[in-house]
Amino acid sequence: FEICENKDETKKTLAEAGIPVPEGKRFKENSSEEEILEYAEQLGFPVVIKPISENAGKGVFSNLSSKQDVKNALKHVRHELNYTDIIVEKHIEGIEHRIFVVDGKVHGVVNRIPANIVGDGKNSIKQLINMKNKSKRKNPNIASKLIKIDKEVIDSITDLGYTLDSIPPKGKRIFLRSKSNVSTGGDPIEVTDELSEELKELAVKATNAVPGLDVCGLDMIVDKENNTGVIIEINTKPMIGLHVFPVEGNPRDVVSPILDYYFPETKNSKKTNLYFDFEAAIAPIRNRLVNEIEILPPPTLEFIKSKNFLVSGTLVNEDFRNAVRLFALKNNLHGFVKEIEEQKVQIVIGGKEKDIQEF
Repeated sequence: FEICENKDETKKTLAEAGIPVPEGKRFKENSSEEEILEYAEQLGFPVVIKPISENAGKGVFSNLSSKQDVKNALKHVRHELNYTDIIVEKHIEGIEHRIFVVDGKVHGVVNRIPANIVGDGKNSIKQLINMKNKSKRKNPNIASKLIKIDKEVIDSITDLGYTLDSIPPKGKRIFLRSKSNVSTGGDPIEVTDELSEELKELAVKATNAVPGLDVCGLDMIVDKENNTGVIIEINTKPMIGLHVFPVEGNPRDVVSPILDYYFPETKNSKKTNLYFDFEAAIAPIRNRLVNEIEILPPPTLEFIKSKNFLVSGTLVNEDFRNAVRLFALKNNLHGFVKEIEEQKVQIVIGGKEKDIQEF
């Protein structure tokens, strides 16, 4: 975690292991703007500027093609966003891939493309953004990661000669940001089968170069034509939803490998569709009522019967719901009670037939 949290340390660790990384240099708080501009020019444009330790693409400016571009980016990153410790590195052309690795094996690869809309010849860019956001809300992974119309979006469409009221031609894809982060409106496309075995091996080699790195999301810029890759970042807490709920392509189960790695004793055990309400389970700890919670294994599905009740009446209130929960717990029953509207609840209960009858 300590290595991957610091992007400069990550690059050094990978470079020492012979893993390709972008050429670049760290500039701390006391480095002058002139010093940074001089290095960027020496490195050769285009370049990338990014904070030493941030996630979700915060403060990252890529494809800066002139001293003035670097100057503008520095003003924003160092003075407005207050990221004074930064890296300047060579911009690498290619397609960015997020590669999910668990215990030395690749389990999922997504190609993240920047926030974009596709013209239909009828709607304005602003309307198309609203329509895209509406479709995003249907995907559990990106439902809250909508496209916000901010300075970067306005600048992007302005550079292309558009305004928010422009109606782009049918089929014309317009990229609204330069960064591909899903958190800022990008789209995850599942491409595991398209990535070559050589590049998957490179990803595993990069993971093995970092001590103690068991689960990670590794960002690689891929040159498909030459089948080469450059590692630009490693995340120790990657978004697993990218792989489970891609916008295009087949979903990948990246959850089972994580569980099997950390809990090998359950690897071949029978799976169940029953699950715990995690928030409810740890609530007593969060409320400092207890220091430890023991959760019993879920019952096997063969012995579970279930019933669904709708209960309404003047006495159906919070006291009633609490009494139902307590009675169910005492009788070894599972399920939940949920308020649907005032004085009306849904009760779903599961357990042995005789216990349900008693309930």
